[in-house]
Amino acid sequence: MKKRDIPEKTCAFCELGVRMLDGESVLCKKRGPVSAEHTCRKFIFDPLKEAPTPTVSIKKTKMETL
Repeated sequence: MKKRDIPEKTCAFCELGVRMLDGESVLCKKRGPVSAEHTCRKFIFDPLKEAPTPTVSIKKTKMETL
């Protein structure tokens, strides 16, 4: 079993933050508007804010098409 790499502890991946429309700022429930790269001790990782890993496409062989 592989250990998953957790991204850096930034407000962009925090459960308490919501991205603002400009894309470079986060509205934090504790600190207010901050930079997306900002960090604090209240960080709680939210896995849904992480970008998904790309999937591998499988090519069909001639046997599968028959």
